[in-house]
Amino acid sequence: MKLIHIPLAELITTYPEIASVMQAHRIDLREHQHTNLAQILHSKSLARTDFISELQKALITSACAQCKAIDVHTLTHDIIRRFHEPHRAQIYGLISEARYIEKRYAEHNSCPVGLHVLLIEFFDDLANHMEQEELFLFPALAAAANFNMFSQLALAHHSHDRHINMMAKLNTITHHFNPPSNASVRWQALYESLLEFVLQLNMHIAIENQLLLND
Repeated sequence: MKLIHIPLAELITTYPEIASVMQAHRIDLREHQHTNLAQILHSKSLARTDFISELQKALITSACAQCKAIDVHTLTHDIIRRFHEPHRAQIYGLISEARYIEKRYAEHNSCPVGLHVLLIEFFDDLANHMEQEELFLFPALAAAANFNMFSQLALAHHSHDRHINMMAKLNTITHHFNPPSNASVRWQALYESLLEFVLQLNMHIAIENQLLLND
C-alpha cells in the first residue's frame, strides 16, 4: 500500500513525528484516524505547501531514527528492498501516465508541460545511480572498505543533490502535486503517485546521506 493511502493511525505508529505536523495544522487525530494523507490533501483549508514540506521533514526524522541502529550490511539491503526496487517499479508507469496527461490536456491551463521529458531524464539518472550503488558503493561500505572511497562518496552526494533539484522541478511543474479542481481521476492519480515517489525518494536520500555517506 502506498504511504499516502495508509490510515493516519497506522502511519503514525510507523512515523511518529507525523503527529506533531497534524496537530500544527489542526487535524484532529482521533477524528481522522481512518483518514489517509491523500484525503487530507484534498482539504481546501489546508496550507498545502507548508503541510507537504513539514510532512516530508517528519517522515525523514522518523525514518532515520528507525534505521540508526541497523548495521551497514543490513541497511544497504533494506534500502534496496524498501526504496530501489519500488522506485524501479514506478518508473515506466509514471512516464506513461505523464505523457498521456500532457497529450490529453494539452490545451488546459494547468497542463504539466514537459513533465514526461523531465521524468525520463530523472529516472534515467536515478536508475544509473542506484545500479552503481548496488554494484560498487554498497558492497564497499558493507565490507568496511574505507580506503580510496572519497570519490565514490562524493559522487553519491552529487547524485543526491541532482535528484533533489529534479524533485524541485517536479514540484514546480505540478504546482506542488496539486491538480486543477476539474482534473480527471487519472490526472489526480498521477499527481498522487508523483507525491508518493517524492516523499519516498527524499527519505531514501536522507537515510543514505545521514547514515551511510556521512564520512
